[in-house]
Amino acid sequence: KGKFSTFDAHYPEEKLAAARFDIAHAKREAERIGPNTYALVTFLFERPTPLTFLRRVQGILRLQHSASIAALEFACTQAMQFRRHAFAYVRDCASRFEAQGRRPVMVATPARDNDSMHLHQPIITEKNS
Repeated sequence: KGKFSTFDAHYPEEKLAAARFDIAHAKREAERIGPNTYALVTFLFERPTPLTFLRRVQGILRLQHSASIAALEFACTQAMQFRRHAFAYVRDCASRFEAQGRRPVMVATPARDNDSMHLHQPIITEKNS
C-alpha cells in the first residue's frame, strides 16, 4: 500500500524489452550477431563506468534492423581496429559497407612489368664528334 507497482503484463512487448534491457542482455544480443560486435560491446562495458555506454550499445545493436549482419560485423571490426567507438562511426561504416555492394573496397596496385618501371625518364645524350 502506498507504493507503485507495475506488472510486466501491463507493458506492450516493445516497451518491456526496453525496460528490461541491461548489460547481460546486451552482451547476449551482441554475441548472437557475431564475434566482432560482441568484442566491441564487451570492450565498451569493460570501461570504468559501463552504464554510460548503455545508450551507445543500444544504438549499435539496433543497427541490425537497418543494416545487414555482415555490415554490422564489418563496422565493429573497423571501430575496434581504428579505436573509434562512437555510434556515428559504427553507423557510417555499416552504411558505407551496404552502399558498396556488401563488400569492403580493397585497393589493389595495378600490375606492371618490372622491366619497364623507372623512377625518372632515362637521360639520352648524344656525343658530338
